[in-house]
Amino acid sequence: MSSAGEDDVALIGCSVRGPGHIEDDIPNQDSWSGTVVSDERVVIVVGDGMGSADLSHKGSDIATREACRSLHEYLDSAEAIRKESVDQAFREAFDQARSAVRDKTEELDESISEFDT
Repeated sequence: MSSAGEDDVALIGCSVRGPGHIEDDIPNQDSWSGTVVSDERVVIVVGDGMGSADLSHKGSDIATREACRSLHEYLDSAEAIRKESVDQAFREAFDQARSAVRDKTEELDESISEFDT
């Protein structure tokens, strides 16, 4: 049961395996992550895993979650949104996503190219 009011924002989405993925028994390599910032601004991040990378579904998932977290943090603390600060926020989000994927590859002792997204 939810106590959400009429003005509350909810994010609903999905990423599904296509017929080729089902036929070839490979995971969906695409992912998304989203969050509602306290003032009802919304962050949605979409990742497209590289089909040739065996673990791209994991890379895509890690990258989208980390980029979303980083952008949420930026928006939650920004008093005003200006082009210069948004550009920097996106660069930082990409850097954070890249670092999170790299950390996971080191943890699993895998090549980073297997997580390409």
